[in-house]
Amino acid sequence: MTKKEKVDELVFNSNSAYLTMTGIKDFMNKTQTEAEKIFAACKKIEKVDADKKLKKYGLSYEELDIRPTKVLISTVFKVLGMNYKFELNRYKQRKENNNG
Repeated sequence: MTKKEKVDELVFNSNSAYLTMTGIKDFMNKTQTEAEKIFAACKKIEKVDADKKLKKYGLSYEELDIRPTKVLISTVFKVLGMNYKFELNRYKQRKENNNG
């Protein structure tokens, strides 16, 4: 199994929809600095999205960030310029072809 295949297994077969900074570093094979930048960019995207939804209730993301150490896997893919659903489908097809 190649390193890419191991990453795919970990990310796409995970029971969680979230990654930590360590997960980004390990699973996506990034340096600590790269992982920190990706994590910060993900948090910024999540904040913008959440603030839009919470504004009508007079709340902010900072007050309600229930996952301060985690970000959505799909957001990580977005920051990396990748389409999560496309990559997931490609992974499923590869797995199907390998099993078939």
